[in-house]
Amino acid sequence: MSGTTGAEIGGVDLAGPLSDATIAGVRSILAEYGVVVFRDQSLTPEQHIAAARRFGELNINRFFTHADGYPEIALVSKEPDQKTNIGGGWHTDHSYDERPALGSMLYALEVPPSGGDTMFASMYAAYDALSDGLKQTLGGMRAVHSSRHVFGNERPAIPNWRHRMRSIRW
Repeated sequence: MSGTTGAEIGGVDLAGPLSDATIAGVRSILAEYGVVVFRDQSLTPEQHIAAARRFGELNINRFFTHADGYPEIALVSKEPDQKTNIGGGWHTDHSYDERPALGSMLYALEVPPSGGDTMFASMYAAYDALSDGLKQTLGGMRAVHSSRHVFGNERPAIPNWRHRMRSIRW
């Protein structure tokens, strides 16, 4: 968590049914802070999917290996002997999609005793910190978001990793 990004929400059990008021509250905090964290959850794949569905239609990730029997769940992993990790540099997830997902719901299954952090940054805060002159310069520019530099035109061959984190996009 930082001063501009991330909020921790306590008292919510994602394994159980979530009321409309709870979902509305989480959406409001997500809109304000960009990232929300729910600690100490215990979710089956079915509960993970059900919780994610409360936030919208699920978006099936076409690049990652899926959990056996759960195409909605993408597996994200890094083994100790790997020298690089998935998305090791700063990036945005799927901003190149025609209809980008609202977000991702990551569920950590196994984490190292230190390191292995997933970090988030607020592009709103970054923009707000720019000088007025630079904001004016950027105001007329457009960006092209593409996955070709990473994936080409076809889905890459991805090995079946031992899963450590599950991800669902909605």
